[in-house]
Amino acid sequence: MISLMLVLFSAQATADIRLYGEARLGAGGVRHSDLDFYPTFGSFSAGVFVFGNIGIEGFVDAPLSDGERDVFELGITQASGAAIRLQSPAQRGLQAYVLIGYVDFTLKQTGTTVQGTSAVKESFEGVRVSVGVHQQLQRMKGLSVGVEYRNFYADSGITVDGLSAGLRFEMQ
Repeated sequence: MISLMLVLFSAQATADIRLYGEARLGAGGVRHSDLDFYPTFGSFSAGVFVFGNIGIEGFVDAPLSDGERDVFELGITQASGAAIRLQSPAQRGLQAYVLIGYVDFTLKQTGTTVQGTSAVKESFEGVRVSVGVHQQLQRMKGLSVGVEYRNFYADSGITVDGLSAGLRFEMQ
């Protein structure tokens, strides 16, 4: 592991390093106990390309609204993690990418019944997989718009995914 890190850092020292940041708005889908919830979220990620179109990034998600179903509300109170970005070369400004990494997220479910309101909050860890495309804007160098589908997989029986749109800025 140490030798791999040394190889990465030595190659990074001679490589053309490009930083990027991205802001997104989206809607998630959370399936729990045969109920579907659709909370909304904001997301920010920042990263660096270390080899051509291979990058490393970190991300954080914040809730905008909870999803409601019958007497229940459910939302992602936080999500954060890191991923490796594998991106295609640009074709007329259009690029596709895949993110594979780690995610730590917390779900909060609130229910209102005759007995009152109760809340359950639980944290999960797992794998994040995302696929997306973005189109570079011609008038503003380094700026692009895009869409992304993401899935948080934690071996829990709960399905968490989402679709988002956003703006990305890459230093040239």
